[in-house]
Amino acid sequence: MKTLSSDQTQTNKLNPVSEFRPGTTTEAVFMSISFSPGLKFLQAKWLKPVSSAEYRQAIRMTARSVAFLRAELVLVDITAMNAPSMEDQRWTSAFLQEAFARSSIRRSARVLSSAGQQPAAMQNIVTNTGILPYEIRLFHTIEEAKCWLFDCEGKCPATDEDNIRIPLNFNLKLLRQNHLQRIGTGQKGSPGQAVEAPKLHPAAPLPNLLQLRTEFVSISMDHKESVMNIRWMKPPASRQYRYGMLKAGRALREYKLERVMLNNQRLGILTLEDQGWLITTSIEVLAKCHLKRLAVVTSPDALQQMSSDAIGCRLKAANLPYVTKYFLSEEEATEWLLLHEEED
Repeated sequence: MKTLSSDQTQTNKLNPVSEFRPGTTTEAVFMSISFSPGLKFLQAKWLKPVSSAEYRQAIRMTARSVAFLRAELVLVDITAMNAPSMEDQRWTSAFLQEAFARSSIRRSARVLSSAGQQPAAMQNIVTNTGILPYEIRLFHTIEEAKCWLFDCEGKCPATDEDNIRIPLNFNLKLLRQNHLQRIGTGQKGSPGQAVEAPKLHPAAPLPNLLQLRTEFVSISMDHKESVMNIRWMKPPASRQYRYGMLKAGRALREYKLERVMLNNQRLGILTLEDQGWLITTSIEVLAKCHLKRLAVVTSPDALQQMSSDAIGCRLKAANLPYVTKYFLSEEEATEWLLLHEEED
């Protein structure tokens, strides 16, 4: 099995991971995640009982891995985990509805213990999640789960030949770039062979656009698609944040754009004062705009998620005439933004 590890000596946490070194196992103490690119198969395994915070962190990371790697077959082994609390069960159902309303997944298998409260808890989550655009089934053995996932009556395909182990703190965008680079050059690599780290480039600007870029924010506008793209490049100071959002708001109104993608993955956590300012300003500005869809790309950070939820609830209560959805990757956010209304 090939193994990826992030650079633990990194001193500036705002910079993306720029390299990795195969050869050692790096994983969270409570969960491991691996991915087979050839089979588009992602496997997540709980290693021990966890706290509520660890449980939610791992669920978010699994979802983020699926989104970035575009996995189609997913196996989650929870046999070593304690049954989640009722509060975490409700949170999981709500999170799955939001994160996987549109997904690359075709089938998802969950392997659970036949004893204790796990079966009832997992069945409760599946029932309360409702209809998702892929099949979900519960199993008691990994073999049964794989046979169903791969639709094989006899021997299932080997899932460890091209397997990559993913640490919970690894840069997934870099991982996918490396995989695509290998496909393009025909490289296969091996567990003991060092692979040249790909260069990390900023996302290409949208076509036919006007663009504002500073050290802390990038704002671009695509007139053809009526899209504004706001990317925070690093956590801004309060005045920088307000400057960026005011610039975006004025341009949104002036050019009558209908769709906005707001990438907050590098934003950090807003202060309570800036959260209040954003709510008040958004209600005032967006009521005068032509906005129809807002896609927010969030970090897996729990505090940022809580901040986004609080702001979203306040804005929803204002009955502004647009739809907001939250995503864990720009790819899924863009796909939803560019859908025609009849495709919803």
